[in-house]
Amino acid sequence: HDKELLLQDLEKEGADSRRRVGPACSRRIYRILMAQNGDLKTEDVETGADQFDCE
Repeated sequence: HDKELLLQDLEKEGADSRRRVGPACSRRIYRILMAQNGDLKTEDVETGADQFDCE
């Protein structure tokens, strides 16, 4: 999904070299922010614990 990758090019603050968030972290951040259950951890979202519809 395109929305999950919106943050992948964001540069990490405080990094000595120019490091990006990347696609994997972008997906995790998006899924946590869009989760219906606020008690989820990023590992739970990776395994599909919270299902939501992507528009």
